[in-house]
Amino acid sequence: MKTITPFLLRFALFASLLTIAFRFFISYGIDNKSTILVGIVAVVYF
Repeated sequence: MKTITPFLLRFALFASLLTIAFRFFISYGIDNKSTILVGIVAVVYF
């Protein structure tokens, strides 16, 4: 059985931070009716 490695912890932290940033910017774009920002964030995240 494999253990939790430092690489796995870094990956999980990076994925969590990316998700939080995505949600923040997508919400900001929706609140300000900025389709360009929403589109850019969606393309970058994809």
